[in-house]
Amino acid sequence: MQNSLTDDDAIKRVRKMKYDIMEKLKKGYERLLGFETSSQGYEWFGKAPGHEALSAYGIAQFNDLKKVVNFVDDEATARNTAWLMGRKKKDRSGKFQMNPEHLDTFGGATQDITDAYLVWVLTQDQKQSYNDLKNEFKNLHEISLISEDPYFLSLYAGALFNVGKTEKAEKIAGKMVSMQNKETGAVEGAESSITNSRGESLLLETTSLAVVDWLNTNPSAFAKNIESGVGFILKSIKKGGRFGSTQSTVMSLKALVAYTKMYNGLKGVGTFVLYVNDKKVKQVEFDQYDKDTTLMSQLDFSKDVYDEFKRLHPNDCAPGTQLSIRIAIENF
Repeated sequence: MQNSLTDDDAIKRVRKMKYDIMEKLKKGYERLLGFETSSQGYEWFGKAPGHEALSAYGIAQFNDLKKVVNFVDDEATARNTAWLMGRKKKDRSGKFQMNPEHLDTFGGATQDITDAYLVWVLTQDQKQSYNDLKNEFKNLHEISLISEDPYFLSLYAGALFNVGKTEKAEKIAGKMVSMQNKETGAVEGAESSITNSRGESLLLETTSLAVVDWLNTNPSAFAKNIESGVGFILKSIKKGGRFGSTQSTVMSLKALVAYTKMYNGLKGVGTFVLYVNDKKVKQVEFDQYDKDTTLMSQLDFSKDVYDEFKRLHPNDCAPGTQLSIRIAIENF
């Protein structure tokens, strides 16, 4: 960001903004640590016993926070991760014990959703392996054979990807294709989420998880689903930059960040060829190592598409006409 700014005042404002953000993150993090109970695990008021779902929720936040700050207490995260692992039921059913307490809607998720969420969190950044959670994965697999809940399936697919089971994750992610609304791009059919969300918030959480799974497992095969899902998320932005509830906003941003990372700039060497009605309209050679700064402007096909459309439909192109074009490029 600083490289793109030349005004000294602007640079100072950005630096101050970053400093303020970091200070707020640090204060918020320190406050969250205070909710750890005397017997480990987190609870809304810091009173034992800890709450499994809330603890996993906190650990997930700390995992994300560690990627951008240097003050996350690794010992605290490890300690509570170990506590959560110790909450596995002793009967080898692959289920976790569940504190029945809940605040507002959080904490009221079903056993299946809670189990899937805990495994998804525990395997993030390869903290826990497949063998560490073998019974739990077996339980989730058996449920996935009959489940039509895309939120559950998204968590399970994400957990499989986390432990390197990409082919299995892709198979589960593929089940969610038929659950995506072809018109809106939303992934529908979930009953609830770990925060017991409903309505648009649930749609956003589910769609965001599905988009991340599609990006992780096979972005080429799921290209249309990814674009449609991202489109739904972007259209759901509310005033102030929110996407509904806090959790749906968090999950939407995670999906958009993953999408941006995947499609950030050109990679490799090749050729873009634009066809309109089977007619070759434009060809652009690209090379990720080429220093030609005009390349990205050449990849703006809007004028080429408009000119071709105007040639084919001269009476439908009055000044100010807007065209909505969807372009998919595969195996270039």
